[in-house]
Amino acid sequence: MSLDYGYIWNVNRIFGPKHSVAQPARWDSDSHRLLATVTPMQGHKFQAFAYLFDLENAAANSSSTYGVEYAGHAGIDSLAAAIASQTDHKDNPIDYRATYYKLEAGVPMCR
Repeated sequence: MSLDYGYIWNVNRIFGPKHSVAQPARWDSDSHRLLATVTPMQGHKFQAFAYLFDLENAAANSSSTYGVEYAGHAGIDSLAAAIASQTDHKDNPIDYRATYYKLEAGVPMCR
């Protein structure tokens, strides 16, 4: 098992004038990123993640995302699946919810 945590206090963007109030080039952040990975046996990996973005001077971009993902192999065939949910976070003035689904199956073209 592995855990990966990151704290983001500053986002430097390539867009926006340096001192613009509408779209500043630098976003002040109090954001957290967490990724937990479990590999119970070779060829199978489970991950759970949380991204909590609190952008103080760009509140409309603040969001929280939670999800889980699986990737594995059965012989030389592969399977991947994921589900995640994203909502507005902290001072975001927009009330929204979005859901993401992924299902992939890989089969060999020739043996």
